Amino acid sequence: MTVDGLFATLEEIVGDSDDYFVIGSLSFLPLVPFYRDPGADLDVSLNREVYERQKDRISRVGSFRVLRLSEVTVARRFVVSRIVSPQTDFIHLRTENGLLDIQLYEEKEDFMETRLGLGSSLSLPRFILERVSTLTWNGIPYRAAPPEWMFAVKSVGYLRAHRERRLMST
Repeated sequence: MTVDGLFATLEEIVGDSDDYFVIGSLSFLPLVPFYRDPGADLDVSLNREVYERQKDRISRVGSFRVLRLSEVTVARRFVVSRIVSPQTDFIHLRTENGLLDIQLYEEKEDFMETRLGLGSSLSLPRFILERVSTLTWNGIPYRAAPPEWMFAVKSVGYLRAHRERRLMST
């Protein structure tokens, strides 16, 4: 598995489209002094329309599986995910180069939406797309989520954990 190989696979999927951005550790590692290498996968947010257009190509570069709500890290601890676990907009694409962890998004008028199933979704303000920037890792340029993206994702986890602690203490 190589990050370089995962970027090559991502490029094969998105072609010349700008409708994607890296959302994991590589969305910030090039911005801070070196303290670690990226993990063993590449986390990407991909526009649903690109995914639908490229589905055949995606199936040729690896095996993909749509995750259920109980398998999504952000939602794993939700009580509802233990009872019903619908398919989500999160996909694991296993390739010869490693795992592409894909989160689909759909652009709405004022926000971006990622479906969690059963009519639930995660939504972030659409202006975040205006703050996507180009970063470089080991000579590979790519589109990266702005720092707010990581803050928003971490906040969901923090708020969920806080609410669960509060509910358990009553």
